[in-house]
Amino acid sequence: MKTNSIRFKIMRDTSVLLGVSLVLALAVVTKMQLQSADENAVKLESDIRETLNFQGKLLSREHAAALVGPFEDNSFTAVQSLILRAVHENEDVLYGIVVDPDLTIWAIADNERGSAQPRDDDKLTINKLGITEDFLEIEEGRRETKYDGKNVIEFSAKVEIDDEVLGTVRYGLSTGRMVAQLEEAQAKSTSDLR
Repeated sequence: MKTNSIRFKIMRDTSVLLGVSLVLALAVVTKMQLQSADENAVKLESDIRETLNFQGKLLSREHAAALVGPFEDNSFTAVQSLILRAVHENEDVLYGIVVDPDLTIWAIADNERGSAQPRDDDKLTINKLGITEDFLEIEEGRRETKYDGKNVIEFSAKVEIDDEVLGTVRYGLSTGRMVAQLEEAQAKSTSDLR
């Protein structure tokens, strides 16, 4: 009877030890997966932000260079056409604005406009965006702001010839797609853990 009792205790203790070891192993694996999911989310956000930054800088710089000729020729329609196309052909671009140093609006476009020709109420729009003569002097080329209630990364570049600033082109890129991709990745990560 004592051998059965000893065997029972050994079996019970071994089973408990194996059970505790299994629970600890599962806890460690789960923690590692959660850390990996968090690291992947951070990496994904960083990659998306880098892509947005590259896209915004490239768009604003290239268009600033392309606008030198139309500015010299005083061709408002050429400026407006370029800005309207840029906004309508890129889903991430929420708006495009071109102003001269006196804050005269040469072109302003968003996804709801059929034309980039300025309207009377557009001065309010540039005021809401915080675009002032002082701001044009100290601009850094990139800032985060809001447009129409949406988070936006705004990129700007000066249109200049021989260090004379003729104007500024600005594009507001939406962070909406980035947020949607991050939420999708987090949902997938959560479902993968289940």
